[in-house]
Amino acid sequence: DGGDTLKWMEEQPWCDGKIGVWGMSYLGLTAYAAAGSSHGNKVSAMFPIVTSATTHSILFHDGGALAIELVLKWLWLAVKLLQQGPLHPLRYAIPWMHWDINEALNSTPLCDQDEKLIGHRLDYFQDFIRAPDANHEFWDDKNVLCDLQQHCPPNHIVAGWYDFFL
Repeated sequence: DGGDTLKWMEEQPWCDGKIGVWGMSYLGLTAYAAAGSSHGNKVSAMFPIVTSATTHSILFHDGGALAIELVLKWLWLAVKLLQQGPLHPLRYAIPWMHWDINEALNSTPLCDQDEKLIGHRLDYFQDFIRAPDANHEFWDDKNVLCDLQQHCPPNHIVAGWYDFFL
């Protein structure tokens, strides 16, 4: 989607060809994904905030331990928001998220946590938890959102020493 958006923007009469992307946290991931897309060469500047150009290191700690609380929070937010629609007041949902996540965290085995949290199995979650190694084929098209060695527009990266994205 990000690449298509970049292409569309460049085709607009108001666009002078200089396109910048930015985002904080998850939206920073989407900015990197747009810059890493087939139309990423259209990005002339980036402003990623507390985010990363890769996903595996966010979701798994060194040694392969799953960042389970973070994964379950993202899973809950993504699935619940899709179920509730775009106008749902998220601020009322957050207390429920913590309750649901704590209940899932206190259950075993790991492969049942999607069912405990969401109410049914999610194939992508099942595939994901079985691929803790960054070299696993699962990550071939999912880990690197933007190869900064291949295409790196000017960046102003904002992060902190203790951010899990580092």
